[in-house]
Amino acid sequence: MRIAAITATVVILAAGAVYAQPPATPAPAAPAASPAAPASPAAAALATAKPVTTAPVDSTLGQIIAKGMTMNLADMEFIFSFKPADGTFETAAFAGKYWVEASKLCLDIPDVGYNACSDYPAGKKSGDKFGIETANGAADVKIN
Repeated sequence: MRIAAITATVVILAAGAVYAQPPATPAPAAPAASPAAPASPAAAALATAKPVTTAPVDSTLGQIIAKGMTMNLADMEFIFSFKPADGTFETAAFAGKYWVEASKLCLDIPDVGYNACSDYPAGKKSGDKFGIETANGAADVKIN
């Protein structure tokens, strides 16, 4: 006995209007041996090359990596400490990997789904406070 496939159109009545919605089409199956694609261009660069985890000690990023930083973002304070030997950082709330791209500090925080780079101003040293733009909005930074 053969069962014929029936294509139906679902009609939704909402606030007096009629909307026709075609039946859902299942997504095609992923190839079995396909490697996972990096989440972003920054992640792709990190996956293909050894990231730079240091900066000149007298630069803003060199000071941040050596001394740590306190970041205020969205009414929350995060105190970062960096480990150049393995390219990791940690705060009390989360941890992840970091790398340097010129004047940008890039953070990959898998637990919160964050992977982005922020530009830092030149000429800052321990104790200095300044603002930066992050993928999550404006943040105030103090070099510890």
